[in-house]
Amino acid sequence: MISLVVILFAGRVAGHGYLFEPKSRQRQALDARSDWCPHCVLAAPMLADVPGSETRSWPGNQAFAEPGTAPSVGYLMNGVTPFGVCGTQKQGTNDYNYPDPDGKWGTTIVETYKAGESFEVSWCANADHGGVYSYRLCNDPSIIAKLLADEPMSSEEQEEAEECFQRTVLRCDDADGNDCSIQPDCRADWGCAADPGKYFHCGLGSGHACAAPDADTCESGRLVKDKVVIPVEWPEGPTVLTWRWDSHKTTEVFAACADIYVEEGEFQPTATPATPRPTTSPKPTVAATAEPTKKPTEQSGGRCCWWSSAIDWCAEGACPNASEDENGCAASEEACLRCSSAATFCPHGGASSGTPAPTPRPTPAPTPRPTRSPTPAPTPRPTGYPTPEPTNARVVAGPDADPHCCFLGECGACAAPVFADYHCGESASECAACAGIYCD
Repeated sequence: MISLVVILFAGRVAGHGYLFEPKSRQRQALDARSDWCPHCVLAAPMLADVPGSETRSWPGNQAFAEPGTAPSVGYLMNGVTPFGVCGTQKQGTNDYNYPDPDGKWGTTIVETYKAGESFEVSWCANADHGGVYSYRLCNDPSIIAKLLADEPMSSEEQEEAEECFQRTVLRCDDADGNDCSIQPDCRADWGCAADPGKYFHCGLGSGHACAAPDADTCESGRLVKDKVVIPVEWPEGPTVLTWRWDSHKTTEVFAACADIYVEEGEFQPTATPATPRPTTSPKPTVAATAEPTKKPTEQSGGRCCWWSSAIDWCAEGACPNASEDENGCAASEEACLRCSSAATFCPHGGASSGTPAPTPRPTPAPTPRPTRSPTPAPTPRPTGYPTPEPTNARVVAGPDADPHCCFLGECGACAAPVFADYHCGESASECAACAGIYCD
């Protein structure tokens, strides 16, 4: 039950957005310099996919007129890859519906919340198309397993996942402080105002009115902040939160996922005593010991919980989920396995540069679990942008540089070369509309 938000902006032509907090897989890729345009993850056009759209008058023929339900997950990016619940790059190179084989996104829990907790969420509005947006939850073990698998889901599996997320849409009126009042610009016969408690509303042509006055900046845009509440009865376990934006002035649908963990909340029913968590059970304890292959000075950075089969983070060091948080996935081996049955736990976050190891904490003896047979790491599939031909990409600034370079960063080494047939690299104005830096 997350908020569907109506925002009727006077938008620019090239508008985009992406989930900012909790940290989405797109934002993880941006931080890892594997995606220069996280706000370009969209499915379009949607017009022909909305039943009855031909008979609607503008703007009722856009995807937002069927808020959160207009078909999008089966849309094929580049005619090949299903868009899915987490989104796929327009170029089809980064598929966020499953973890990156190199661990750049989707391999760690980014936030831990409690059932019944109210917390702030935000998305980056690079440019505004209006419409409605929603935050949704799913914790179906079979769906979570597919979103953490080493291969993409089929279109049929994506449809099943979308149905799961549509069952728990976080409502506007569940969180204190949200403005859920109706504006006349959203007519009931368009469908978007049928249940006003689900929505945040803005007047037509109101520009950035849906962004809080104290909104922080984000990459080439502004943050749109709201509060949502996880249902009180939500069971403890790994959960995926999705953000979906159904545009008003275009036929586009944007999507993003964040991997979170939900703990038992303070407002859970107390008629039946809760079963003690494994990490607090009064069991005999044994002293934690370091892995024999590591030197004492190399064990630093906290415990580690990960579930990418492509990289052994315990051996590599620089664990992406190193943590001393007693409530997180890395709190113990039991907590790690609760986050994912396919997870692997090690008592430290990997090697570091000579930092002395912390004093090992006594930990409960783990409950014996069946040993999983090791499987060879799959051959990593190509990630990021394809390696361009020498004549297509700008590599070094200077007279020999190709003019079709559009990327985030300073001109010099092009971190994300763009081919001439992709619109962002065709001209300086197109590149600017994509929030990129154009080099000529």
